[in-house]
Amino acid sequence: MSHSRKDKARKNANAFSCLCSRANSRSSSVHCEGINKNSRKRRNKPGSTQSDAGSSEASFYSLIDEFHVTDYIPGPLANSGKAFKMGETVEMKSTTSTGTTFSKCTHELFNVRTGPDYPKRGLKAPSLSTLYEPVGVDCLRGDKILSNIAPHLLFPPVPEYYDPACKLPALLIINTQLPLAMPSIFSPSENDPGWSCVGYFMIKKDTVDWVLNKTEDDPPPVLKVFNRLLDKGFSERSLAFKAIGMIDEIEKQDLPMLNILQKYNGKPVLVTASSTFNFGTVPYPYLEIDYNVRKWSLLARTTLVQIGDRLKTISCHIGYLVEATENEDLPERMLGVVSVHNISVENARRVSFNED
Repeated sequence: MSHSRKDKARKNANAFSCLCSRANSRSSSVHCEGINKNSRKRRNKPGSTQSDAGSSEASFYSLIDEFHVTDYIPGPLANSGKAFKMGETVEMKSTTSTGTTFSKCTHELFNVRTGPDYPKRGLKAPSLSTLYEPVGVDCLRGDKILSNIAPHLLFPPVPEYYDPACKLPALLIINTQLPLAMPSIFSPSENDPGWSCVGYFMIKKDTVDWVLNKTEDDPPPVLKVFNRLLDKGFSERSLAFKAIGMIDEIEKQDLPMLNILQKYNGKPVLVTASSTFNFGTVPYPYLEIDYNVRKWSLLARTTLVQIGDRLKTISCHIGYLVEATENEDLPERMLGVVSVHNISVENARRVSFNED
């Protein structure tokens, strides 16, 4: 990344941090249209339980169900005639659903670094609970590579438990920009608009409570690492954002380049120069991370293009995290994870945000 891009990224990250800091002495409802658990009659529900620290019952979905809040909030550039809800194009998987769907995914599928002395010992273990939960997925196509899409969409309601004083984005948006054309050996094809698989992740109540010291549990090390990445405003080898992709039951799949896919299945990929961080505060604090697969290695690009049509018959588990190297930052922990099923690129929604 050039110095000018680094400076711009730091400036955006600092502005995001400052705007969140102003909310320290105010209620989150002042800044965010959200789900206020005190303003609606509550149902009688059994008490929450915890299977491990950081996996309480309270969540975006439980609050949506409890208070029947379905109003989505326009982004700052949302066109009233064209804007659609985040996650509108891919439905949540059910017993009757067909076509492309998504579902929650267990964090324990993903093995992450654990201490002590990871560089020497190389130990890994299943991740503990995530900081964010999936609230939607979109498959989109345009005449150009789709970037910084969040301002053009309708945001999900933010749960009342979110407090901007925690200085973490309420919503984490991951936009994977994928090619459709077979790549060139000489350079990535920026002329190929390709398609985007976008995941939306809402912050969990446990995460907010950890940051604001509202729990007796010790905050996990991942919070410090994630905050450093947010403050920096971009990903590079010394502090890297990582993606993990995993094809379900890969040994049973009839896929091209299967040996290569099996070798890297479930292994983390550093997402550095291919990524761009877009911070926003309207309608509430969020971070969109766009990463362009066209900038990956030729082997990775070729493999992903070749299996594109086969995605219609398989399930993939996808997760994101920040790399940790020092003992005090271990174990790593997934930020968010999601499963996507039977992706049909042909049925991806066509959009034209830049022409609004």
